[in-house]
Amino acid sequence: WSCVISCECYYIQWPDKEYKDSIKFERDGDKCNNPSCTQKSIKLCLHHINYDKKDCRPLNLITICISCNAKANYYRDWHEAHYNEIIKRKYYDC
Repeated sequence: WSCVISCECYYIQWPDKEYKDSIKFERDGDKCNNPSCTQKSIKLCLHHINYDKKDCRPLNLITICISCNAKANYYRDWHEAHYNEIIKRKYYDC
């Protein structure tokens, strides 16, 4: 993505492949983390849960397929709450 769709550009850390891979592969298991995924796509991406491209904290990133990522552009408030709950429940509840 570029700055075309959103007025915000990605944070300078975003091109760091090692950082993204640590989230995508190590933490999220190299799979779509949306439990309601229809598995229409196998290509994965990191989604910024709060839609702030400069917020690249692990708590704000979730690995989802490109189909789920496209759907997340609609009903943003619902998707933000949905993905926040997934991350919270899966990785940060004790």
